Amino acid sequence: MPALEHEGNVLAQSMAILEWLEECYPQPSLLPSYPVARAQVRSPALLIACDIHALNNLRVLTHLRSGLSQSEDAVNAWYRHWVAEGFTGLEMLARSWSTSRRHLFNDDISIADVCLVPQLYGARRFGGDLSAYPTLVAVGTYLESLPAFVAASASNRRGMTAGYGGGPSQSNNWQNL
Repeated sequence: MPALEHEGNVLAQSMAILEWLEECYPQPSLLPSYPVARAQVRSPALLIACDIHALNNLRVLTHLRSGLSQSEDAVNAWYRHWVAEGFTGLEMLARSWSTSRRHLFNDDISIADVCLVPQLYGARRFGGDLSAYPTLVAVGTYLESLPAFVAASASNRRGMTAGYGGGPSQSNNWQNL
């Protein structure tokens, strides 16, 4: 589970952490100022967090492997299926709301962009075909070139807990990704 410790308090879950960051460190903002636009940005962020990631997190993948004795191929197919389901709707939103194909919503980095990048990483890692999602790929490619996203990428993190799991031809240790 994602967690952030601040002054002895542990905050859990990505969306709660992103909202906390927005409230405590509002510049640069991850949400637009207009309430309707804020809700629109939250829509793809929650689609990713609730409809895609919730079905593909470590807990679920481990249960598929161990609890339900599914093969690695079956687990990878599960992962790709739910990413495709979510990305189909997300691509439609991005085509409508991404003005420059650099961000999911308008022309600024938002919580939706912060949620998208790790999902694209996971989709690639599990062998997903992203050709049906050109807007998402374009947005992701741009975001992945930005220093903050490079610094935060899974492939640049050290000391991650072993056993993240899965992915074709992947080690179960983040340091080897």
